[in-house]
Amino acid sequence: MASGEARPQTTSRDGIVAARLWSPAVAPPQAPAVEWVPVPTSVSGRPTAYTSHPGATEWLMWMDPTVMSFRFIPGTRYPEGSPVRGVDRRPATWVPTMSVAFNGGFKLSDHVGGYYYAGRTVVPLRDGLASLVVGLDGRLSVLVWGRDLRSTAGLLAVRQNLPPLVDQGRSMTRPTDRITTWGLPLNHVLPANRSALAELSDGSLLYLYLHDSTPAQLAAEAVRLGAVTAIALDMNSGWPAALIYRHTSRAISSRRLSPVMHQYLNAYYGRTTKDFIVGMTKP
Repeated sequence: MASGEARPQTTSRDGIVAARLWSPAVAPPQAPAVEWVPVPTSVSGRPTAYTSHPGATEWLMWMDPTVMSFRFIPGTRYPEGSPVRGVDRRPATWVPTMSVAFNGGFKLSDHVGGYYYAGRTVVPLRDGLASLVVGLDGRLSVLVWGRDLRSTAGLLAVRQNLPPLVDQGRSMTRPTDRITTWGLPLNHVLPANRSALAELSDGSLLYLYLHDSTPAQLAAEAVRLGAVTAIALDMNSGWPAALIYRHTSRAISSRRLSPVMHQYLNAYYGRTTKDFIVGMTKP
């Protein structure tokens, strides 16, 4: 494929579009107050990701899929009943090339959707729900199941988590939403620590973390930054977490995307209680 040539769409066995048309020429979205800082890891001089802190309670991480592939790592307890591959038990299969990592979704027992992993449907996938999709080729997408995709052929993981937070560039939150519509906040107080993953029109990915925010605020920020589709991820005090890694010839170190995140700095060097997604440099 020539440089700058658009990547063609791919389809599943039943003809449903499996990936949006996107160009290799991706770049972080430009918006007022957003200043991007490259992460330490790069490929041929091109940073794999950029971070930004545009507001007192907001942190962003933009990821370049042209230089990074992604792995879904099931947790030791959640998603409940998950298959585990041999490579999931071997951190050496992802740690040496990891650039970033971030949290997955809610417990399956919260009845937020289906889950497919490594050839097995643990909970049936439901049409109309937001779906974090990882292909066997390492491609990460945020899709609406049953419309954008309906076949698991060629996929490693499908992790559903509620209806889409953003769909077709519009916030799906409503003034009539109940306090639990987008997850159960601690003490039933609507503002909570919230995370989401958005896919932009060029196929690039944006992780958003808002401290002490509402679902409407999270969705509005995703829309402002160009999200086509967004999925709500884990929430409340201890679960949302994104880590950025630096490799040297002697060691690997990590830092949190936000200083108010609570995850251990060494958390994603192996499986944790809950699932997470790793972004690794492409060979």
